[in-house]
Amino acid sequence: MPIVCVSQGSLIRGREFAEVLAEKLGYDLLTRDQVLEMAVDEGIAVGRMETAIVKRRPMDERLMLDKELYQSFITKVLCERALKGDLVYAGRTGHLLLPGVTHILRVRVVTDMETRINAVMDRLRLSREKAKRYIEQVEEDRERWTRTMYSVAWGFAGYYDLVVNLEQVGVANAATALCAYAQLPEFHETPASRRALEGLRVASEARLALARDKRTYAASLKVRANEGALSVTYLPKDAALAPVIPEVLKGVHGVRDLRCALASTNVLWVQECFDASSPVFESLVRIAERWQAAVELLRVVPAEGCPEGPVEQEARVPPPPGLRREIDGGIEDDTGVEPTRGTCDDEGLREVFQELARRGIAGSMRTAMSHPRHVSLAIDRTVPYSLVVVGDIFVAKGHAVSQRLTRELSARIADTLRVPVIRGEDLKARYLVGPWQYARLVGYGLAALLAYLWVFSHQEQVLRLLSPETTADKVASAVAVVLFIPAFAYILGSFAHTVLRLARIE
Repeated sequence: MPIVCVSQGSLIRGREFAEVLAEKLGYDLLTRDQVLEMAVDEGIAVGRMETAIVKRRPMDERLMLDKELYQSFITKVLCERALKGDLVYAGRTGHLLLPGVTHILRVRVVTDMETRINAVMDRLRLSREKAKRYIEQVEEDRERWTRTMYSVAWGFAGYYDLVVNLEQVGVANAATALCAYAQLPEFHETPASRRALEGLRVASEARLALARDKRTYAASLKVRANEGALSVTYLPKDAALAPVIPEVLKGVHGVRDLRCALASTNVLWVQECFDASSPVFESLVRIAERWQAAVELLRVVPAEGCPEGPVEQEARVPPPPGLRREIDGGIEDDTGVEPTRGTCDDEGLREVFQELARRGIAGSMRTAMSHPRHVSLAIDRTVPYSLVVVGDIFVAKGHAVSQRLTRELSARIADTLRVPVIRGEDLKARYLVGPWQYARLVGYGLAALLAYLWVFSHQEQVLRLLSPETTADKVASAVAVVLFIPAFAYILGSFAHTVLRLARIE
């Protein structure tokens, strides 16, 4: 069964909807207010963070650490409650804290402005105009909070599976309709999704353990976990803490292997079949070592190559009559055929991760189905990525279809993360220097030098060209300037860009 995350706006009946839905489904209910109380008891400065965000004050280093701890604490609470049983969470955007967990039903509850205005007028005894301004201010504050915490637009409908409008439908009827929606097989728990949930629990518990220790309290650390393998990345200023981190995390339950790496940023590598001997791997390692970046691995598995069904079920549950599981551009797969595992498995993923860990640049690893929803859920929005590398995916669908689907997925990732997304085969030419770049450096350098020599050795002709007297001379002068300046700027800029790349200045 799914984890239902209900995101509610200002002073609408979202809380009531979540309560009724939890009762009808027989799920436990967890609210944001309850989590905030627990976070305050933990010693996290939630009030200071909210004040800084609402007042548009810059967040200092201490508040940025409190932000990380707050996210880790909420993640820990959500994972622990979800692992115990079915859960309805009433908050704002709790689903963004659970990357890789696919059995989440993301619901946003809205209603019309008139209903909200009347509710504020009755509750706060305000005039209509003041009530409207109050609602607009609250909505603006929540939008700013979500952008600061998760770098997303809170009201964008694409971050939700269902938007429920309570303008004409009652809370009880809307909850009843949603009960049937929650039973769809797309939201059933799978072994991979449960492992992702357990990994998030381990990582958040480890991050809180580091925050409770006085030696690592003030350090900026990123913690990721996958199947018992825990990765901790730290900034160069915290390099002295590397021997301390294993001591602090010794008692964290579920940690079988611990890797610590220095990283100032993160690079995401999306691939279907990982291979440590591939040219993309070598190029990516060189870039990561140059940038002091941790490499995170995301294996995209085709739906036909991922046989894992819902937990405790022998076969995949068929969708209701008339409802398709997914659309693939008009080419439907044959039905009634049991899925088979592809030629690629997780062994290559683990080997690449182990090699990255050996080199000290391992971030995390996870697996997601190739459906856009699963890929979006697998991306951790709390991680500051600098680059996304998309390798060979959809290889079983033929070259043309693979290229089209890869472009579509790359565009979706770029829209999600707002960072450069580049194909694996273009990585070396774009970010590394080879023989061809040296030839370009020499060519552009000679062209720029010749341009300088010609201008300085023909100053009289240049001055005559720039001081025309007749109309024909003025037209010729304008054309010459328009053609020469952009061409020279391109040559000089390309030369400087190559020099900076040689100097390892990106």
